[in-house]
Amino acid sequence: MIIKTKIIMSLRNMPLFIKIGFLIIVASLFYISPLFVTESLMKPYFFILLFIVVLFASFCRIIIGKKLFKSIFWLWFIGAAIYLLISTIRIYNMSSLSPYQEYNHIFERWLYVVAHSIRLLGTFAVGLIFIKVTSPIEFLNWGKPGLYFALLLRATQYSTEKFNEVRIALLMQNKWPDDNGRIIQPKNAWLTIKYAPALVAVTFRNIIQWFPWAWIFFTKLHNKLKGVKT
Repeated sequence: MIIKTKIIMSLRNMPLFIKIGFLIIVASLFYISPLFVTESLMKPYFFILLFIVVLFASFCRIIIGKKLFKSIFWLWFIGAAIYLLISTIRIYNMSSLSPYQEYNHIFERWLYVVAHSIRLLGTFAVGLIFIKVTSPIEFLNWGKPGLYFALLLRATQYSTEKFNEVRIALLMQNKWPDDNGRIIQPKNAWLTIKYAPALVAVTFRNIIQWFPWAWIFFTKLHNKLKGVKT
């Protein structure tokens, strides 16, 4: 716990431009570099990507806590499974998977599709780390544009907080699996699939209820930056 706190504090004390620069680098790695990956490079690219995402995911698990990360992981896994199921048809009927590259072999086509889901997990992991170690106040030094960034970041932080609160509420009602350390948990998997829609729906409801108040305070700060009395 002490080591975790020290890591979080060290990351929080880093300059904001370094944190944002890291996000830009990761975004380029995840979503720009794949445009240039040919079929012959797909295999090494896939395993390098997998290694990087596993590192990010492991670090994210330490930063945000294993229980919250596990819930987010399961939701990602359910979405990825549905995506792969739908993509199976496109893989085997040789439909175009990318507007930039051609993939004609089944194995490389599968790697391309699975890589998309892996990049999404990496995006979640890096985004959650950034949210945990960055305060919305840091953006206020940018003036009016920074105020919009601060609102966006605070909304994201609030969403994560409410997600965790709803997860705990479902857990208290025996409607969400607890972390018992087992890898294969059919019952827990079923609970996750069954109550995941409720988790997402209640979280969105709480966000919608919060947003009007957030917008009022945002407007007051915005007017103060313009020099208008409120």
